[in-house]
Amino acid sequence: MKLNVITLAVLAALPALVGFADSELKSYPDERPNPAIIQEVVARGATSCRYNLEDLLIHALGDREGDGVAFYPIGDEKRRPSMGMYVTTYPNGEQSHLQWMAGPDASGYCSLYWTESRNWKQPCKDVIETYVRERGVSAQVMGAGTLLTSASPNNSLKVVATPAGEGCLVTESDIAWRIDPDESAREWIQADHGYDPGP
Repeated sequence: MKLNVITLAVLAALPALVGFADSELKSYPDERPNPAIIQEVVARGATSCRYNLEDLLIHALGDREGDGVAFYPIGDEKRRPSMGMYVTTYPNGEQSHLQWMAGPDASGYCSLYWTESRNWKQPCKDVIETYVRERGVSAQVMGAGTLLTSASPNNSLKVVATPAGEGCLVTESDIAWRIDPDESAREWIQADHGYDPGP
């Protein structure tokens, strides 16, 4: 699985204040996720990194739905990045804030970035243990917070956990600077997720 094929620049908004009651990390769809965001991107003409964006959304959004808005560089959609901001809903009804950015950089290849913020009701110690156990990351102190990263080249997920009252503010993010044509991401989706994302 290519978790390291994901997005470029922008900080997340504050998470929904509801908080997460379960130690539940995101899960991923068994089939193609809702293609509405990709359909809008293609309709707006921002097609230079279309397959990389779909691969990004599989990992960033998982099996959740999201309500939000995307922003495009009007008149220059194929040459410059697009960005989306969404409130996403987990299967248990709890919510988070997700942002993504995708588009070609000066190299002509795609740069990709996503970040998601959530407020967990559990203390950070418990949340960190869940990430270490389920995502294969290691922890290091970063000021008042904890940075979680993986040494694996196939897992470039970065997580920051900071105490917030009795709970924990958690931001997940990932970034990638591609060195392959966008069409390569279409092949990864077919191999890793079993469907062809189409033209």
